[in-house]
Amino acid sequence: METNFRQLDINGALVALYKIESLKAVSIDIRIKAGSWYEDGENWGKAHLLEHMLFQGTEKFADSRTMEIYKEENGIWSNASTSGQKLELVMRMPSESLINGMILMEEMLFKMMIPEEKLDKEKKVIIQEYEDKWSRPNVRFSKKVDEQYFGRGHRYTRDGLGNKEYINGVSREELLDYQKKMFVPANMVIAVVGNIDFEEVEKHLRNILVQQGNKIEEIFDTVQPQTGRLVHLESGMSTTTIDVGWTTKGIKETTIEDRYAMGIGCYLLGGSPRSILHTRIREELGMVYSISAVFGFFQVAGWLSIKSSVKSENLEEVLEEINKAIEKFVSEPIDNDLFLRAKRYLIMNAKMKYESTMGIAEDFCGLLFWEGKVILPEEFEVMVNKITEEQVRKAIKDAIAGRKPMVSIMKSE
Repeated sequence: METNFRQLDINGALVALYKIESLKAVSIDIRIKAGSWYEDGENWGKAHLLEHMLFQGTEKFADSRTMEIYKEENGIWSNASTSGQKLELVMRMPSESLINGMILMEEMLFKMMIPEEKLDKEKKVIIQEYEDKWSRPNVRFSKKVDEQYFGRGHRYTRDGLGNKEYINGVSREELLDYQKKMFVPANMVIAVVGNIDFEEVEKHLRNILVQQGNKIEEIFDTVQPQTGRLVHLESGMSTTTIDVGWTTKGIKETTIEDRYAMGIGCYLLGGSPRSILHTRIREELGMVYSISAVFGFFQVAGWLSIKSSVKSENLEEVLEEINKAIEKFVSEPIDNDLFLRAKRYLIMNAKMKYESTMGIAEDFCGLLFWEGKVILPEEFEVMVNKITEEQVRKAIKDAIAGRKPMVSIMKSE
């Protein structure tokens, strides 16, 4: 049967192809398991520096200007980013430029030249990027909150930008060695979405992804959540920022159904203006402007977090209201109409990701990276519809596991 979706394994790379003939655009998303989580000791920052060097010269494109002219001639847009867990390259182009876009992709990922003079310049740029980031109070607070969830020194708390001192001294040879080790098909996921020909795209990808390489082993220490209240002081704060949460089990110890149940629970607790926390603390008490429940999962740990900001004099009352809402949620059945409406909304929201080629490519790549497979909207709908009210409350109850939450606050000195 003809289908508009294919998932492939090309020399170790997980690849998702999705055809939309009615559009004139194509988007490509490539994620590589490379980042500060996978670098040794204090020597981390190579992945972020390589991200910058993607645009600074390849075998075919001598410098960034030559590359930009090629992109203009073919209507190609591209960008890249680096976090602790991945380096990501995204591209968008008209469908008639797809092959030229894949040529550019190959050059950037596998044929970087890393000229010394450009490397020295980009080191300066990254140091400025680093200073810009860490000059922001919320970034400094978030770092301490991460340490609350995972423990000081854990790889999950590492800055994706890198270690500033190490970046200053890293050599061209070190970068090339790291690129050769990490930029391999076995370490990649790729999504290509838009007006494409399956056979043509697969052929070109097989010509590009030729040396499988070794999949990077994930070795992460057990997390060591902190206890006690964290108080982070910043000058000039007129409100108190709060993060109330729990460290949970990670992907390796949960099922995808468990994680979707957690998502439904977080949506009901603090995912919309109709949520339990928003209704009580914003609408009834008027103590906050916004309040949200967020969650996430890494390999060996996850988190459930309630975030808001309050006047200092209302802090303890808001914290008490959060605790009462959580306790009630796990102990009392969820109203059936509320529960079914939330599931319907999340199912429809998943379909809305399909409004653009880039949105679909990003969704597919995220699923391939974390789950190892794409879950299409119709599959998501079946899975969500099977999740019961008891499963959702159990997911939140298991996350809490009878523990008091970690409380982190940022307030004025």
